[in-house]
Amino acid sequence: MSNDPFDPAALGRTLTTAALAAHNSTPPRPRLPHPAKGEQYLGGPIPLTWLLPAAKLPGKALHLGIALWFAAVRSRGKNPSVTLTTPSAARFGIGARTTRSRALAELKRAGLVAVEERVGRAAVVTILPAPGSQAGNT
Repeated sequence: MSNDPFDPAALGRTLTTAALAAHNSTPPRPRLPHPAKGEQYLGGPIPLTWLLPAAKLPGKALHLGIALWFAAVRSRGKNPSVTLTTPSAARFGIGARTTRSRALAELKRAGLVAVEERVGRAAVVTILPAPGSQAGNT
């Protein structure tokens, strides 16, 4: 066997026990919380060109927009048309029917959604590309 040419001293300064202990005691960098196994989460990507106009709308319009995106991302095939149910809206803090109606009207007026009203049934809401965005123009 030949002699090993590796020389640790050639790599730089030596690592003392105190330096190694200081390095190991450094706290890890904080991270964003991740959902636990089986826990639901808001998927994406959600275009910022859609979220920013929704955030500027009055009332609970942004809350409703997030509820709609949540339902759409979780639907089979990520369908942009979702049924707006009372329980799904209530999950995101929109319990009152009038609040839901006003928020939906604001999103519709901003051109972010299209609404198909159905008598005696929940409305079907279609998430549209934000006005002026290139998302739907391919």
